[in-house]
Amino acid sequence: MPLYNKSMLSRKNGFSLIELIITLAIIAILVGVSFPLYTKHIVKIRRTNATLALSEDEIVKAIIGEKQGACHHRAIAFKKLASCFDIHARIVVNDCHAYVEVFLEDY
Repeated sequence: MPLYNKSMLSRKNGFSLIELIITLAIIAILVGVSFPLYTKHIVKIRRTNATLALSEDEIVKAIIGEKQGACHHRAIAFKKLASCFDIHARIVVNDCHAYVEVFLEDY
């Protein structure tokens, strides 16, 4: 009687090449989906940490130090942001641009 039979010879050991390729394809799809979400999350965390690190005075100085208007919608947004910090500002409009004039009594 032989030590092995035909059924033992046909038994596979390990994975086939197609199984490995399918597994790698699934992993690549998962990484492709999750990596952009991960980077957006990291940017959001860093932005939050940077905002928390600034005091209110530093935020006000950063707001005033930025370009205060190049087009009308930015000037409106800047004026709204300044009013959140109780900074008096007004929009000055010329032929092609709108700028924000800031009145700093307390700063």
